[in-house]
Amino acid sequence: MSESRKSSSESRRSIYIPKTTSSESRNINSESRHIPFSRGVTQHSIQSNPKPNYNNLDDIKALRTSSNSYQFQTVIKLVGEKYKYNMKLPVTEEHFNIYRNTFASFGLGSSTGIDLENESTGIKGKTIAADLLLNYSIGQYDTYTPMQLTNYINTIATNGNRYALHYLKEIKSNEETIYKYEPILLNKVESNFKRINKGFQEVLLGTGYGYTNLKYKPAGKTGTSQVIYNKDITTINQSYVMYAPYDNPEYSIVVITPNVSYEEAKTHLESFGTTEKKSSKTVKKSVANFKQREYDKKDLDALFDNLDNIEI
Repeated sequence: MSESRKSSSESRRSIYIPKTTSSESRNINSESRHIPFSRGVTQHSIQSNPKPNYNNLDDIKALRTSSNSYQFQTVIKLVGEKYKYNMKLPVTEEHFNIYRNTFASFGLGSSTGIDLENESTGIKGKTIAADLLLNYSIGQYDTYTPMQLTNYINTIATNGNRYALHYLKEIKSNEETIYKYEPILLNKVESNFKRINKGFQEVLLGTGYGYTNLKYKPAGKTGTSQVIYNKDITTINQSYVMYAPYDNPEYSIVVITPNVSYEEAKTHLESFGTTEKKSSKTVKKSVANFKQREYDKKDLDALFDNLDNIEI
């Protein structure tokens, strides 16, 4: 769930991939085509930004800063290539499967085992292309549900134990307990969770700064994604997943904030002009409505203050 930054709508959107040995501007082209999809990788070239210098960027710093560049470098290594100017990425379905199988082991794109019927497992993209794998590496291609995000953050909090989600705790008839929930282990993920936990702690000092009071020892991850609202306007969804305390997790929280802003609203408001006053008014009203839906980070602190009264 990495963040990316977007330039004005009048210029070409880019994602920045710093080269570790030079500040010279670089680009990577998709092997066969360019498809505009989501925030970041588009039909245009992927260019590097000489500032800031991320020569010493490691996995911990990548999590703290939600670095797209780090994820792109990972894709390049997965494909078996080394970064070079104007390179092509020979991406195959196998590379997508490696990512999808890994994500699925954490609960993303797979069933959470929740005790409800007709659970959605999200939407999986069908096109295989280099630009889309770059998008996928930063969480911008397939889609996931809030429940899957819960499964994901819980798996990290439990050091790789992915348990089925559930609503029902127990059923009683008079004083007799006829059903009681027992944890169901779906799978075990092997990874360096000590390192991941450290990185997630650092997020609260980086892109997640201020999201949760540090007195609760939080660890988590932020995310930003682009959504097509209609043919003229794209919107931004923001997410925050966390658990606490990081040294002995008791709680996890998933916050999804849809449509927090219109990326291109200003441009479209200006371009509608006098010939499309009705459309302009509609956009203005929508922007105002979505601004009212932005959440207050203090609400999370208030929630934590009442966690003793919540049973999860």
